[in-house]
Amino acid sequence: MDEPSEIIWAYRGIGPFSRNNKADGVWAVYATLKLFKNEFGEFGNKISALIGFELIKHGKTPESDLKEIDLGIILQDSSSETNDLAFCECKTYKSFTEKDIHRMKVIGDEFPGAILTFATLNEQLNDTEKNLLIGLVKYFQSGKSNRPRNPVLILTGKELLPEEFDGALAEYKDQIKSYHRHTDFIGSLCELTVKKHLSVPNWWDIQEEKWNREMQRRSQIASIIKSLRDRL
Repeated sequence: MDEPSEIIWAYRGIGPFSRNNKADGVWAVYATLKLFKNEFGEFGNKISALIGFELIKHGKTPESDLKEIDLGIILQDSSSETNDLAFCECKTYKSFTEKDIHRMKVIGDEFPGAILTFATLNEQLNDTEKNLLIGLVKYFQSGKSNRPRNPVLILTGKELLPEEFDGALAEYKDQIKSYHRHTDFIGSLCELTVKKHLSVPNWWDIQEEKWNREMQRRSQIASIIKSLRDRL
């Protein structure tokens, strides 16, 4: 027993907070999860998440094929009853490396259609990160659907730590067309982030170019046929 005013008080962290700088890595993970929950987990949509897990392909040894995932998310759209699977690579204030890009490339090959998310608390990507991500985006820009084989979503500190509570995706929401908001909001968001951060043609640009080439080809064929008919 003693007088409280004479006791020297101290606080001790528990678990991951028990040692200095040991919890830094989870900041970006929880910020990413919060954004997904706030932006994609409303209006009856369901979201399930798994934090900090490892994937290994059947028949492989951990030493040769272990893939560490910072955050995995399954999203269910209540209106269309479709599911989206997202794998997230999260960095608090470090940079994405070639190893990170390679790991996500392997995961994309194993899970076609999965959204490959790169989340960082830094407010912008450096040139090395951009070049690495450009290669990954182009690698998965194939297929014939409304999305590339694997969409890439890029989130920075501006979205993960917005100045306003409801302003995380305000910039992109102003650009997304109304029908995209209801048919494929997250898919549209992927393409807008690629265009903004990497300054390369996104899936929409590629599909539009293909369409224009096809229309030009058909026009040329129609012109040739007309010319032949006029000669007969």
